Amino acid sequence: SLSEIVKEEFPKMRIIIISGYDDFDYARQAIRLGIDQYLLKPVTRMTMRKSLMELKEKIEQDMEQQDYQVQYQEELQEFEQFSLRGFFEKMLDGRLSAKEIYEKAAELSLDLTAPCYNLLLFTIYEKEGASKEWYARKQEEVFHYFLRHPRYILFRLNVSSYGVLVKGEKEQMGLLVANSLECFEKAFGQEEQRIGWYVAVGPEVERLSMLPQCYKEANHCFAYRFILPDRHVLSADSLAGYLAAPGGE
Repeated sequence: SLSEIVKEEFPKMRIIIISGYDDFDYARQAIRLGIDQYLLKPVTRMTMRKSLMELKEKIEQDMEQQDYQVQYQEELQEFEQFSLRGFFEKMLDGRLSAKEIYEKAAELSLDLTAPCYNLLLFTIYEKEGASKEWYARKQEEVFHYFLRHPRYILFRLNVSSYGVLVKGEKEQMGLLVANSLECFEKAFGQEEQRIGWYVAVGPEVERLSMLPQCYKEANHCFAYRFILPDRHVLSADSLAGYLAAPGGE
């Protein structure tokens, strides 16, 4: 009963049962529960040592296999991100035809079909005094928001910046963009002493072939983060007053 509870709460726990009951039913239950060893008393030092060494070897093999799987997943993810970045770089630069966009998207298992699109460009960086663990956790919070919603496609733009392709019905776009900005505000709005962040929003477009123009305008707004460091959300609307002022452009 104890073994069953332990296995349920801690599946990776290793268990050796030492019992005085030479009963097949006990051994059968032990097998069902995934008990590693079922030893009958009396147990000699040599038998115990042999059992422990076998279990040690098994643990090491499992750990080695787990390390290999983690490494494989990391390398696979890195390759996928590299491919995704290259695809968006070419598409946003206008180097792909509509046919090539859909063909490459299919290879990357991306569904780009939608009546309307927009682009968000953002950067996040840690300030002096912020721990790397805390910064990574806050960054992951934002990434997870975009990765779990099919209306957003997150991609790396360059070494320090990321992009999000927003896709959906035309009447949904305002809400999708607003929800995205709210996510940034919730994650970083009260943390300006420890983290820096900027988000640029492009104009809505109704065709994939118009994304290069959307990107051009979003990138133009994004550049204003160097001129207006206290303004975190940058768009044609949010910059309208500044651009309209004398000497603003």
